[in-house]
Amino acid sequence: MTNLADRINAPLADVQVRREQGKSRRQVLHRVDQCHWKPPRTRKDPVDLLVDASRDRLPELLPIKWARMAASPFGFFRGAVPLMAADLAALPTTGIAVQICGDAHVRNLGAFASPTGSLVFDINDFDETMPGPWEWDVKRLAASLVLSGREAGHSDTACKDAVSNFVAEYRKSIHNCSELTILEIARYSVHRRREGPLPDLLHKAERATPQHTLEKLTYGRDGVRRFKEEKPFLTAVSEKTRRDVLAALMRYSDTLSHERRDFLVRYQQVDVAFKVVGTGSVGTCDYVILYLGNGCEDPLFLQMKEEPPSA
Repeated sequence: MTNLADRINAPLADVQVRREQGKSRRQVLHRVDQCHWKPPRTRKDPVDLLVDASRDRLPELLPIKWARMAASPFGFFRGAVPLMAADLAALPTTGIAVQICGDAHVRNLGAFASPTGSLVFDINDFDETMPGPWEWDVKRLAASLVLSGREAGHSDTACKDAVSNFVAEYRKSIHNCSELTILEIARYSVHRRREGPLPDLLHKAERATPQHTLEKLTYGRDGVRRFKEEKPFLTAVSEKTRRDVLAALMRYSDTLSHERRDFLVRYQQVDVAFKVVGTGSVGTCDYVILYLGNGCEDPLFLQMKEEPPSA
């Protein structure tokens, strides 16, 4: 019996053959049955699940996590990946495995710079990525549309319409991508669109320049830049931690292609700080590193984040 990774990496069959194989999965799980969920009698207490999932987190930061989750249903949703993972794992699936994001929700989608410097729109958080059923990402993203829509003051009808539109676009995109070549898929990116919220989002991202981040997160004194302390959300680190972080970055640089490593070594390491990020990630070790290149107005920010096992 092959494992998930083997099935994901297997050579692709003909497009029409794959479509027929996909359609055949409807006999395993009907499309209309994807919407059904009933809590099993053996379902573990949600509080116990959250406590178990947080045992290896930094205990002094957990009150921040709980407060962010208690602020709203969407806030709770963002920090409750273990709960949804347990609920989804109890559901039947079509048996089609992909490399899932694992934490697909609207706040984990955004604009960022591609290797060429152009702005693209994509998933920006892969803490929970693992091979798994395609349904899990779709259902988590759909749920996030409802909860974030309600938080924004939209009606349940509007939230339902958003989910319907999302699923229709997902289906259409999967169909279109199935006809692309492997190289076209590898190069595919979303970087421009004339309608909808994407143009505004990309325009906003363009204003978030490294110089803007430099002014926001650091201060200058005697010609030296340092991170601003905003305890407990942004704090200075010990000299030992600083050395450990920079040593880990040296090992990371060995994994880069030669041209990227050549650019990185031209920057000078200036400062390291501990940063509290997100909701689900609160309590993990997360560091930000400031580099300077061609003078104090040429900053480079890197983030080093602990990678706990996927929920």
